[in-house]
Amino acid sequence: MTKATAHLPTPGHGTAPDNFVSGLGRLSALAKDGSVTSVMLATASMQGGFKGKTYGTAHFLNEVAEHGTSWCGYLLATDADMRPLDGFGVASWDTVYGDMRFIPDLATLCTPTWIPGTALVLADPVTNDQQPLAVAPRHILKRQLEEMNRRGITANTGLEAEFTLYHGTRKGAAGAGYQNLTPLFDGSRATALRVATYGPHLSVLSLSAMSPTGRDSCPVHLIRGGFQHHGLGHLRCCRTVSP
Repeated sequence: MTKATAHLPTPGHGTAPDNFVSGLGRLSALAKDGSVTSVMLATASMQGGFKGKTYGTAHFLNEVAEHGTSWCGYLLATDADMRPLDGFGVASWDTVYGDMRFIPDLATLCTPTWIPGTALVLADPVTNDQQPLAVAPRHILKRQLEEMNRRGITANTGLEAEFTLYHGTRKGAAGAGYQNLTPLFDGSRATALRVATYGPHLSVLSLSAMSPTGRDSCPVHLIRGGFQHHGLGHLRCCRTVSP
């Protein structure tokens, strides 16, 4: 196995030098002690999802961290099912689906608990003259945050994911085409997970169980315990009784 020996590459676009070196040092330490064996490099698509590729830590540290990598520009010109779409200037059948350079932002390094042994790093696309791509979602967000900061405005953001719990396994549900599934609890409609952030730290998590009886409170509290176990801030639960 190739040993992951890192040198200190130069920061990519939009990455503060101190944050970059800090992220690189952390990744090197994780690779050295064996807790991370691969790096998932991803960029934000136009739909807000992640698209990218997974690399071995040695290759990422010695090659990709400094020089970036090349992916097809269609990553920024597809729908949610990865089908190329018309109307994009960045890549299309008319302009050719050529390669585009993506530069890692080591300041975004994290280690998702649902993919053990893998670190996640976000990457930003750049133009041929190494400037940030103007239409890239992360670059647009950075510009908006810079403008808000210039005006003395701070953004409080949040997300909400709704889900329903069903009997069976993921493989069984896929085999059934996700049709005619049986809810885990009779009358259970949906559970909503809301995450609200205030400033740089996670502040409030909330779960709403939409059930006429509240019988889905057990899995809700299991989720609650999982978040608290991983130190993801304060979690409050509430129940919405459906009519």
